[in-house]
Amino acid sequence: TILGKAEFMNPGQSVKDRAGLFIVRDAEERGRLAPGGVIVEGTAGNTGIGLAMVCAQLGVRAHFVSSDAFSAEKLQTMRAFGATLDVLACEGGKITAGLMQRMDARVRELTSEPGTFWTRQFTNADNPLGYAPMADEIVDALGGRVDEFVMMVGTAGCFSGNAARLKDAGLPFTREAA
Repeated sequence: TILGKAEFMNPGQSVKDRAGLFIVRDAEERGRLAPGGVIVEGTAGNTGIGLAMVCAQLGVRAHFVSSDAFSAEKLQTMRAFGATLDVLACEGGKITAGLMQRMDARVRELTSEPGTFWTRQFTNADNPLGYAPMADEIVDALGGRVDEFVMMVGTAGCFSGNAARLKDAGLPFTREAA
């Protein structure tokens, strides 16, 4: 039997909603995001949508850097949730190293402004922690038995967060990953 977890049923239609909620709440609790502060991130879309949705719900401003190389629908969705979006032009519709460097430079400019918190989706150690509830839901739904766990990997936060929690749960995996 192969079962799938329908994370597209989350409010922002992505697993990234989980990380967005955890990172923003954690930043507030630790005082990294002061009241009236701004969440800043470079994003192709799904993380930005999750963060924008969470920010809208919590009354936090969001300012993201993206590109016209990414889905227009994702850019529109971030804006619909109230995010300010700097959209950098790409070269010939391509995502290049130069584009990513320009995006990173713009994010760094934004973070030099007072009251900003850069979520750093690719390097934030809290990113995987946002996925622990997902692993708990899997364990609960399957009565504690998981034979295999397979998923796509983007920033690897979802994979590593789930894997760590499943391992901590001491699940009786029938086979180790190669």
